[in-house]
Amino acid sequence: MRRIAASLLLALIVALMGSTVTASAQTRTFLFHMNTNYAHGKKPNYGYPATKADNEQRAYVTVTSYTATAGSPTISMYVGNPTAQVSTAWSWRGTGSHTLDYTISGVGKGSTFCLCAEQFGPGSVVLSGRWTP
Repeated sequence: MRRIAASLLLALIVALMGSTVTASAQTRTFLFHMNTNYAHGKKPNYGYPATKADNEQRAYVTVTSYTATAGSPTISMYVGNPTAQVSTAWSWRGTGSHTLDYTISGVGKGSTFCLCAEQFGPGSVVLSGRWTP
């Protein structure tokens, strides 16, 4: 009788573990070709929409490749859409990781945003990496 009870308990535990859904954030890769067409004050280079899977008020950007093809421009990245910025910005030259804080309230699970990039200075650069809203 104890073996049957133990077997039933084990089966119940396994069934419960199998029925839980683990939420993970949607991580997207990106590839931006930047030049003075995307200079600060003009329309940003944007894309790579991703949906938040949590209510954390941060986004994560990792640049894994940065190749300046002319000059040495500074790139600024933020979360938003073509008309609104909804996070802090990160400006740099080169590769690296950074956390962007959302600057509007109500950003939560199910919100979808794009990654935006602007250029400061002359030249052009190709950069790629990944981001999680």
